[in-house]
Amino acid sequence: MLSVEAGLRDLWNAALWEGSELSQNGDQLYFGPPDKGDAFFWYACQMRSEAAQIGLLATFYDVPADTSNIGHLFAAQVRVLRGGRRRFETKKLSKAILRRLADTLQTLENSYLSDFLDIPISGGRVELTMRQLIQALWVLDTLTASMETSVSRGYIRSYRDASEYSFRIPKGRCLKILEECLGVEPEQATALFAQLLLDPDNTTKCFNEGVWLHPIIELDDDEVVLVRPSIAVGSKVRFVERTLTELLGNDLSGSDSFGGNFERKVRTSVSEALKDNELISDFCVLPHALKREEENGEEIDLLLRIGAVVLVCELKCLLVPTEPIDRYNLQKKLEEAAEQASRKLLGRKNSKTIEKCLGAVNDAERLQVLPLVVLNHKIGPGLTIDDVVITDQNMLNLFLGSGSYNSGVAIHKGKKAISSSQLYKSQSEAERALLQILSEPPPLKSFLKAEHWVSFGFPVSDRELQVMKPSLKPDALGDDEMISTAALLSN
Repeated sequence: MLSVEAGLRDLWNAALWEGSELSQNGDQLYFGPPDKGDAFFWYACQMRSEAAQIGLLATFYDVPADTSNIGHLFAAQVRVLRGGRRRFETKKLSKAILRRLADTLQTLENSYLSDFLDIPISGGRVELTMRQLIQALWVLDTLTASMETSVSRGYIRSYRDASEYSFRIPKGRCLKILEECLGVEPEQATALFAQLLLDPDNTTKCFNEGVWLHPIIELDDDEVVLVRPSIAVGSKVRFVERTLTELLGNDLSGSDSFGGNFERKVRTSVSEALKDNELISDFCVLPHALKREEENGEEIDLLLRIGAVVLVCELKCLLVPTEPIDRYNLQKKLEEAAEQASRKLLGRKNSKTIEKCLGAVNDAERLQVLPLVVLNHKIGPGLTIDDVVITDQNMLNLFLGSGSYNSGVAIHKGKKAISSSQLYKSQSEAERALLQILSEPPPLKSFLKAEHWVSFGFPVSDRELQVMKPSLKPDALGDDEMISTAALLSN
């Protein structure tokens, strides 16, 4: 019943927020988006983002994991004594568990979520971080894995069987385990425990976030239940995203720290990328935001010049959308950001402030002052809204840092071959290509070209409804060069 309810909810949200509609071909009923190209764009962005995360781990799988930041952690285990009594203990993490935890954290650090991992968020009387919550989940993972080994039944046919699989633990003992394994103060362990706790009487939280976000279920004042599938299998990327949404809202408006940190990071990374670029010599990056000139004026987040091209950048730090309503809200925020960038451009386009901040342009007749929206993630870049290009910090740094980039890798039995793609060969080419490349990100193109649609059946009252969903053509992402290279490596 819950699966049918969840499916109907998904169909309703797709219709409400994305305009998905019913169509009929003969006796067959279909449900899908009115504009497949628009719907596939968002899917391609998501696939590009996930491929970038997985690709790094796959490429450098043979590099020893960096465990320097997690060496202080301990695992939890339970020993079943005579009479069925249990004794909870701590032990050093095994090399295998250390590697898995390091890989999980590395995946997060390679993603746009790296900006969110270590910024303190209020957890009641004390502050907690996303990194601490991830580490707490891994402690609970070691504990429930140990508890699972003591389960004698391989099936659930009665309440007694279910009770054995419920992984009950005294609340005080669970708090002590978090405190000892994480090496934190009792108040910190309590804050982490409280964030992961789910009250079954809170039906709103049960159906909205559920056990995937709160895998500790409160039974009574003395005992809790640990939900192992949520702890061990749940995506840690989604966990961080949804926890931030719960604590700070979809737009992260509950914290002033994220936006400011992101802006400083982008200004620094852009400056460093240009300094390392041997092809671009005539450039300037304002090291701080450009303050408003008038009472009703607006601050420019990032101002930079490459030759005769000046970019007035609006920087936006947002969470990746996962649901139709999230994509709808992101679209609205991007439209607002594009309007902001255009407005700031008009307010400063003829101002001498730009020349004062960025230096005189050698050829003033070629001067172009362009608006640009820069996101902290890869969902949305490639859009152009009212002549304002949307890009992301990684693509911007990729373009500014070098005239070429690593576009693919072939791996076979420990052998690797990395292919490179050219963006530009000189500063003049970079100036001409800048807007075109940012508006059509090369890493996204291969995904857009692989557009493919499939359908799956969903039962309705008198027939089966075919729900359309985007997919990728098999083997469509590998170009001829990479396929040939992979074949050579396999010989």
